Amino acid sequence: MGEMLIGEPMKCGIGQGEKCCVFLVSSPNGFECVRDTLMGKACFFRNNMKAKRAPIQPFPECQLK
Repeated sequence: MGEMLIGEPMKCGIGQGEKCCVFLVSSPNGFECVRDTLMGKACFFRNNMKAKRAPIQPFPECQLK
């Protein structure tokens, strides 16, 4: 589905409210980054999401420290 599986979703802000990346999704394969997909574009333009962080750096540079 996404561009790659995320091994450590905490680095993408899961469970941290607005610090969570808008491109992080859950799939049957685990957590995935959907930044460069049609789903990613849809996630970016949703205003009713708790997640607000939309980094411009590619994965994995976009992850929180």
